[in-house]
Amino acid sequence: MSHSDYVTAVLAMDADSANKHTAALMQSLNFTSTYAFGKHLTEQLVNGTLIRPGVSRAIVRPSLIASVAFEPYPGYINSYAGAGGYTMGYALGFFQGLKSVAYASDTFLDLIPADVVAALVIAAGAAAAATAGSSHTG
Repeated sequence: MSHSDYVTAVLAMDADSANKHTAALMQSLNFTSTYAFGKHLTEQLVNGTLIRPGVSRAIVRPSLIASVAFEPYPGYINSYAGAGGYTMGYALGFFQGLKSVAYASDTFLDLIPADVVAALVIAAGAAAAATAGSSHTG
């Protein structure tokens, strides 16, 4: 079943049936979260959609996006939403004692600076344009 057929079928189901069907499919495909599954469906949609002949596309999958590394200055962040707020709260000790955010000493938080993501998106677009007609995933 294609991704678009699956989405159409799920949208036609009642909520309980859709949840059960999606949970079973996610488990069979080894998806541990609806977020990752939703990203997968979206990537399938992008890869399967011909915008117009000669228009290329690229999919960039950064990890958790954080403050910038270089521009306008290292560590700059314009919002405390997402990784910035979490990191600031953790650094200030707001999560001490909460088991839901406790990490082992060998655990690392997979962050990538926002300006690095921006550069990678531009590079991926340029690479896709240079090889028009194919799609790039990375």
